[in-house]
Amino acid sequence: MRYIKRVLALIAILIAVPVAALWIIPEDRILSALESRVEAATGRAVRFEGGVSPSLYPQLGLTTGPVEIENASWSDAGPILRAEKLHVALDPIALLRGKIAIEDVSADTPQVILETAEDGAVNWDFFTNQSEARQDSTPQAQKETDAEPLNISLRNLSLTDAAIRFVDRQNGQTVEILDLDVSVQAPDAQGPTDFSITFTRGQGPIVLSGQLGRTETFLLGNESPVTAQMTAAGSTLSFSGSATLSGVASGEISADIRETKSLLTAIGLPGVDIPAGFGRKGTLSATLNYGPEARAELGNISAKLDETILTGALAADFAGTPTITGAIASPNIDLTSLASSSDTPSESSSRNTASGWPTTPIDASALSALNADILFSAERFAVPGVALSGLESQLTIDNARAVLNLTQAQGFGGQFSGKVIANNRSGFSSSASFTARAVQLETLLDQTIGYDRLVGSADAEFSVLGSGASIDRLMRSLRGEGRLSVPSGELIGVAIADLILNQGEGGGRTVFSELGASFQIQDGVLSNSDLKANLPAAQLAGQGKVDIGDQALDYTLTPRLSEARQGNDLVFPVIITGSWSSPKIRPDLEAAIAESFQSEIEEQKKALESRAKNAVAKEVQKQLGVEATEGQSIEDAVTDKLKNDVIKGLGDLFK
Repeated sequence: MRYIKRVLALIAILIAVPVAALWIIPEDRILSALESRVEAATGRAVRFEGGVSPSLYPQLGLTTGPVEIENASWSDAGPILRAEKLHVALDPIALLRGKIAIEDVSADTPQVILETAEDGAVNWDFFTNQSEARQDSTPQAQKETDAEPLNISLRNLSLTDAAIRFVDRQNGQTVEILDLDVSVQAPDAQGPTDFSITFTRGQGPIVLSGQLGRTETFLLGNESPVTAQMTAAGSTLSFSGSATLSGVASGEISADIRETKSLLTAIGLPGVDIPAGFGRKGTLSATLNYGPEARAELGNISAKLDETILTGALAADFAGTPTITGAIASPNIDLTSLASSSDTPSESSSRNTASGWPTTPIDASALSALNADILFSAERFAVPGVALSGLESQLTIDNARAVLNLTQAQGFGGQFSGKVIANNRSGFSSSASFTARAVQLETLLDQTIGYDRLVGSADAEFSVLGSGASIDRLMRSLRGEGRLSVPSGELIGVAIADLILNQGEGGGRTVFSELGASFQIQDGVLSNSDLKANLPAAQLAGQGKVDIGDQALDYTLTPRLSEARQGNDLVFPVIITGSWSSPKIRPDLEAAIAESFQSEIEEQKKALESRAKNAVAKEVQKQLGVEATEGQSIEDAVTDKLKNDVIKGLGDLFK
């Protein structure tokens, strides 16, 4: 029992001595020790407000009042860190020796400012500057400094209810993250540092955890192994490689996105509905290299966005306006779900033509968000109404002007090449120029503008330009030109032969060959005056207008049957008017009679004139008692009669 009492007394002494030391060691010495430790680690001045008070639970240590660590000399944003309280846990064994050794540090409601200057300098680069200072000092100073390594050991650093503000003076952006909990364990400066950061931006927590392989190496600005993982809303993003304190990094990244909408909500972007095919869920793996000039390179990209597979390499420069370059390829990109699942292409086209073009304002602000030069290829590419294969293209974006250069593509049974430009520098405008070879017109026109009455394989060239704040304004402003040739085809909805034979006013179809035409577009109205085609036993000509803005037709087709009437041509114009979704077709009988029977009309006219003259002459002869002699016209006979009567009257006057 006596030995037990002695052991308990010894334990009490071991506990009491360090506790008493907290009251015995002067307060200013404790504050001085804390300041020197922090200043040695950061190279920044530290200021404590108020005194310190000892604490026994949960750890032996002390608590300070408000504390501030000064910012970089070039910053005017206030202290880099300010906390309401600082809790410091001390090593009791060191206290027995009369020394102060810090084990754990925790801060209440700290506010942290992390800045990037306009020249790229960062305010958190504490240790690199100290290392450079040692390298620039005299040999004697280096010897003295080298004898004092960083010797940083921190069993645990914790920040509770923290706020971090990121300020980037290069691009003028500021991001603030609130309600942050940070835990860092660095028991040995030569060994690893484990960290865990938990915060909330939207719905649900975001957890960032990982490890620095070599703490002191990293803090001195050199490369250290790094692993990091972010989890949120069931999704995971990971990095494994190496990094430096200045932000240079290289390694491998991967992502497993269970639901993109939930992830975006978690990081503070609620309400974003990702269209199917653009990545409602997905996976990604790639190599990453991030350089000191804010340039990131992704290589060996392998991504799956929904069912779309992408491979390639990209590079992004973030200094100023982000610029993306690289090449992406895919075996199949299917974006047909962009249209309402309840609509077929024909239903969508019919409704569109019935209600006119959309008047919703075009939002092209994304063109100002970045610059780009990307090569893109796809074995198959599908959007609502359009399916292409063998697509090779290049997209460039420069100062809110995008150019999509389509090198080649197959679709609608033919081949395409061309260019589309969207310009949002001073109001929205767009232009397109395309060449098509052997394209099936019925499919092309039906799936793009809802017109399915022209069948045939066509070659075409066109260029158009328009401007406006909506699709409706854009269509009404179109101007350009083009040409079309169709070796053979059919016009559905009108049987010209039946109309010529007066067997109906519509329906049926007209077979043609060697169709050719050119057109001009001005203010959204297409004009054509040289359409020609061969029909069975006839030739077809056409002229008129297609009002693209109002989706209306005013066109005349004129078939000519050669020598159909005893060696004379038969001409029978057909007028097509109304909306292009429901056109009205009728024969132009007045023009048909005028052109087909012109010679007969002239002959009948002359005959009527002759009969009228003869009747008038007979009546005159009867009334005047004049008879024309042989070879004399009735006009001459009347003239002679009047002459003789006048002479006779004058003679009688002078008798």
